[in-house]
Amino acid sequence: MARRKKDAEKLVDKIDWVSVGNRIRSLIKLFGVSQPQVAEDIGLDFRSLNNVILGSAQPSLNTILSIAEYFNVSIDYLLCRSDVPFINLFDDAGQVKNLDEDSIFLARQFQLLSEKEKDAIRVIVGSLIGGLDNSPLLSEGNKDEKVDG
Repeated sequence: MARRKKDAEKLVDKIDWVSVGNRIRSLIKLFGVSQPQVAEDIGLDFRSLNNVILGSAQPSLNTILSIAEYFNVSIDYLLCRSDVPFINLFDDAGQVKNLDEDSIFLARQFQLLSEKEKDAIRVIVGSLIGGLDNSPLLSEGNKDEKVDG
């Protein structure tokens, strides 16, 4: 049992908390919510969340779970151990959660596009909602590309 605890501590020591904070900041921007709103919604005081986002405080497991659930992302994504952000997109009936018919239609059409076309759409949508140029949703190969418009 002591060895497992030591192994787990080594894993925690490898986490770059500044990167985790940046990822949370990106999610806040992507979802269009404020830090105070996220803090309130997950039952955390603003200062504590802000310290996590700045990378100056290591969040508790409960806080990590709450943030991951709030943004519907995996813990591995939140802790920068994966670049695949979203999980649990479907309800028990296999329907996409919280999406209206127009959104579902657009998501299906989006799937038919090439990666370059998808990146162009991501940039356009990002510019409309406050800029996602550094979004984890933009593929690595096209983060520096600009869309003519």
